[in-house]
Amino acid sequence: TIFLPRLLCKDLNKKSRGFIWGDIDDQRNIHMVAWENIFKPKCEEGLGIHSSRHANKTFMVKSC
Repeated sequence: TIFLPRLLCKDLNKKSRGFIWGDIDDQRNIHMVAWENIFKPKCEEGLGIHSSRHANKTFMVKSC
């Protein structure tokens, strides 16, 4: 277990956003929901998805 580089986390988040919003080959769609709202927990009416950077930090703390 290692810390993922910031650039890799940014790339993973970009791929996740593209998947959720249905972007295909640099063809962008209108995004009806802000990414910050997707990060919210389910109890706050979000999707409960975590950013890759925060998830990596959590797993690193858990492994200690």
